[in-house]
Amino acid sequence: WVDATDAEWRRKYTQRLGIPAPHNDPRFSTVAHQADTELSLCLGLLRAHLPWTRRTFIVTMAPQRPSGITNETVVHHSEMGLPLVFNSFAIESRLHAIPGLAERFIYFNDDVFVLRPLRKSAFFLANGMPIVRGVPTDNKPPANGWEKSNEQTSQLVSKMNTSRYVHKISLPHLPLAMTRRNFLEAERYGALREAWARTTSCAQRYHCDELIPTLVVLLLQLGEGSTV
Repeated sequence: WVDATDAEWRRKYTQRLGIPAPHNDPRFSTVAHQADTELSLCLGLLRAHLPWTRRTFIVTMAPQRPSGITNETVVHHSEMGLPLVFNSFAIESRLHAIPGLAERFIYFNDDVFVLRPLRKSAFFLANGMPIVRGVPTDNKPPANGWEKSNEQTSQLVSKMNTSRYVHKISLPHLPLAMTRRNFLEAERYGALREAWARTTSCAQRYHCDELIPTLVVLLLQLGEGSTV
């Protein structure tokens, strides 16, 4: 989550990237009281429909702290070992470093909403194995930065071990069931180490040929049979 109306955040954005901070996108409203509207709705629905979750972490840049939180824990980028970045891929590359994160967790963006009650079995099997919901890709050339990053990530993983890797999916905008173990393995995997480190340090999305860490983890889980 980010409050893009925050003057200090906007100053850092311009200083680090050399471009003006976003203002026209309605998600980056310049009206301060609207800054965490999506997040407040997301959290309210989580409390109502996933009451079995133990802890909820909100990742943001220091010193920001959203209003409307109750027992949620705010985690700043620096606590996860991140440099100054404005790139969701970079932030995702350090999700497993959230202090106190459980071995099995569900990753949400702040604009993802749970509209009805769901059980644990919607995300994990009884043995703890995560359930993946991906979108099969076609063979069309990437039409935008998001599709290009999906394609690059899939190609990188497919080259690692073709005997295990048989899946080609696009990352859906849905809650993602994941494990810390798979994140740690992906980060340390020899064939991925350089691209992963480049992603972590990439200040702006789509500017460093970075990979999509959450997609890497899902593809590796599928390849090794540790997810369904």
